[in-house]
Amino acid sequence: MKAAVLIVDDSPSARRMLSINLRAIGFSVDEASDGAEGYSKAILGAFDLIITDGNMPNMSGAEFIRRFRAHPSGRDVSIIFVSARSDEYAKREAKAAGAIGWLIKPFYRRQLLSEIKRVADMTCHDSRLGMLVEHHVSRAGQQGDVMRQTRAPLSSAGKLTCTQTGNAFRLCP
Repeated sequence: MKAAVLIVDDSPSARRMLSINLRAIGFSVDEASDGAEGYSKAILGAFDLIITDGNMPNMSGAEFIRRFRAHPSGRDVSIIFVSARSDEYAKREAKAAGAIGWLIKPFYRRQLLSEIKRVADMTCHDSRLGMLVEHHVSRAGQQGDVMRQTRAPLSSAGKLTCTQTGNAFRLCP
């Protein structure tokens, strides 16, 4: 059974890039174009991971997370917050809402995989996330990075670093 991911982002190109890359490594992917649609899908679906943008119409990413976390089906789902903002206020808001991962746009495929791996290792609620990423993390470096969404360089000041130990990954019990 594939690990299921819900992508919540108002940008069609962002959803497309995430979807292409996640499907390529074996995830089952569903998409929502804003927080309200994402909430409707999230409470009805059985997702292992949700990746949500922060700034969206109808319902922001932080509001989506707060509402979903308050729902019984939202308590054990890993959520990664994606934003173009790198300031501490935005990070605190996402964390307070219930996000456990963070990515700053634009990002590379290896950063996405690394963050999914970190979140799966941290939560250990479902080893499918980790197994999929573990299997494909070395391939990500070989295939190149296709997650860049702009031509602007990613500044090291705005980068969120993740602790990694090579390709090792602790599977959840």
